[in-house]
Amino acid sequence: MRYYIKKINKYFRYNRKRTIGALFLFLVILGIGLGYSFLNAELGINGVVNASKATWDIHFENIQVKSGSVTPTTEPTISNNISVGFAATLENPGDFYEFNVDIVNDGTIDAMIDSIQLTPVLTTNQKKYFDYGVTYSDGIELDEKQLLESGKTETIKVYFKYLENADASNYPTSDTDFSCNVTINYVQADNTA
Repeated sequence: MRYYIKKINKYFRYNRKRTIGALFLFLVILGIGLGYSFLNAELGINGVVNASKATWDIHFENIQVKSGSVTPTTEPTISNNISVGFAATLENPGDFYEFNVDIVNDGTIDAMIDSIQLTPVLTTNQKKYFDYGVTYSDGIELDEKQLLESGKTETIKVYFKYLENADASNYPTSDTDFSCNVTINYVQADNTA
């Protein structure tokens, strides 16, 4: 047994080559470990996004009848905030009925006009003695793609006129009723508004 102990002691005695080799091996392992720790990175993104509630609320408010208009048989009234109804009789050439009403965007979404429908379309003969329409209060025509921003109000004018003519043959020979419909369709505004 002594023999083996001597061999083991001889083997583990100071040997310059083995010491340098062991030191080199230790430095390589240490370098690999440190290199891995420098090359390893953990990235993270943490955040909270809150989408606010969006509301769509376009409606009519505030009807004002123009001074000089005939007395209506039915005053203009707003129903369900989205329609206006009225009735008026224009008895004599020169009579008119006109009122302004506000279109209000109380929602959080910008809107634009998608389409406008004015019915009925007047015949050539009717255009000789009658006119009606819808414009902005300053007389500018309503048109598709016009913007109504959130929180804004636009005032429109609705008018009906019994036109005065120098030629009496242009007037109707009997009472004529006009059932008029005006539809302004608003949609969410896009980059074409």
